[in-house]
Amino acid sequence: MNTLLNTLATRLGFHNQQPPFSFHGGLPLNPNKRALGESIVEPPLPPYLIIPLINYAKQSLTPTVAVGDSVRRGQLLAAGVVAPTSGKIKAIKPHATIHPDTLAVNAIVLHCDGEDKRGNPSASDNPQELGGASDNLSRLIKLRSSGKQSQMQQLVDQFALSGLGGAGFPTAEKLLGNTTPVKTLIINAAECEPEISCDEALIQSDAIDIVKGIDAAVQLSQCDQCIVAIEDSKPAAIENLQSALKDKPTAAQLMIIPTRYPTGAESPLIECVTGKYIPHNQKPTDHGVVCINIATALALWHALDNAPLDSRVLSLGGQSMPNPCNVRVRFGTTVNFILHSTGNNSVVNDHRIRAGGPLSGFDLQNLSVPITAHTNCILAEPRVEITDAQACIRCGQCADVCPARLLPQQLHWHAMADDLNGCKQFQLDACIECGCCDLVCPSSIKLTETFRYAKSQARFRDTLELKAVAAEQRFTEREHRLEQRALARKRAIEERKKTIQSSSEPDREEIKAALARARAKRQPKQSR
Repeated sequence: MNTLLNTLATRLGFHNQQPPFSFHGGLPLNPNKRALGESIVEPPLPPYLIIPLINYAKQSLTPTVAVGDSVRRGQLLAAGVVAPTSGKIKAIKPHATIHPDTLAVNAIVLHCDGEDKRGNPSASDNPQELGGASDNLSRLIKLRSSGKQSQMQQLVDQFALSGLGGAGFPTAEKLLGNTTPVKTLIINAAECEPEISCDEALIQSDAIDIVKGIDAAVQLSQCDQCIVAIEDSKPAAIENLQSALKDKPTAAQLMIIPTRYPTGAESPLIECVTGKYIPHNQKPTDHGVVCINIATALALWHALDNAPLDSRVLSLGGQSMPNPCNVRVRFGTTVNFILHSTGNNSVVNDHRIRAGGPLSGFDLQNLSVPITAHTNCILAEPRVEITDAQACIRCGQCADVCPARLLPQQLHWHAMADDLNGCKQFQLDACIECGCCDLVCPSSIKLTETFRYAKSQARFRDTLELKAVAAEQRFTEREHRLEQRALARKRAIEERKKTIQSSSEPDREEIKAALARARAKRQPKQSR
């Protein structure tokens, strides 16, 4: 493979940068991807879309539309959320989402009218005037240099640009919101988990626009260097990227990295490319590093060209998927509709349907959940008999493969004992849920599933603690207000008493004069 890539680089006159570093743990998996082809399937629009009103930080969003409103494609529905097509808002109510626990959040139910009409991407009273891609890029750069954050944020909201990686972190915040100078911008084209090939399909179909998006990201981030990291298992995609980078001069360099899971995760990729290990409680931007997905770079260029992000490409795969393919899906489309529209409806009842890759994904209990920006894969797997977990033998293999440098066996014991403080001590929140520990565990212990549960419990406890702190603060503020009101009332009563007393008391000089007149009248009578 390396000989092929070197020959390819020489023929194209493009010399690739080789990775000087690696990362701790991981697994050298053979992807074994089924050939999905370069074409991307475009299914029909569903009769309705379900758009969750929640951001990457799991915070609820306030809708800018109401039930009964008619909207057009690209119209702002909430901060950073646009209508994926035209239609009418039929409801705003809680709905299940793609989540291990089928989390329900407030969502907009949009009935599609089938016309797919585009409209003004802003629902504000003073929408930003939009130009072409180059004009919008120049405008953003000028707004950033002049420090006009509010205008810049308003323009960015119209793009609805969200990260198309696992976490869905807002791209604009990465490129425009960091105060630390960006030294290295990493474009993540790594996709080493089996069955996922959506980014590879994008590279083979839209390499030229991807490079335009990379160049725009370089200008917005003002980085010192830009590295496009791609695995050595994608020779066709590598050739496309090399050709596109050669045709459009840019500061980006192509780095071909070994196919090792989970290279596609942010922290391992940064360590592989730069040699920097970023602790879980620190942000890469604090170290001068920004990492965005290659699909996000393409979405950035389309957004700058006035096409807000309202869809994504995801892979349909798995051992039981009869028609595996890469498919472009509008946000809000349900998993059930995707399977039926691509001829994969036969797997719905008799197989396990999973979201995400075979290692880091999870089984779905409800297929009426909508696709969002960070849904990159839907798998159909045969139902298997669950192997009972055995006792941990303390072999240490889970710690050897953990890319986050954790001690999974220690975390498992604390998690099983509901010892959340112990889990925190062993840095549970640093777990990236890659599933490497599950794959090597000889005792068949469901470590990742246990860690997900412990994380949800920790978040629930933290939420309760925050609510308790907020309630205590409200109680303290209320007591202070009551105390101030009592003091004010007491002062008012005292002032009133003084006023009444002063107004009811006669003048002492007048009293003396009256007494003198009375004595003067009595004196003649006394003399007679």
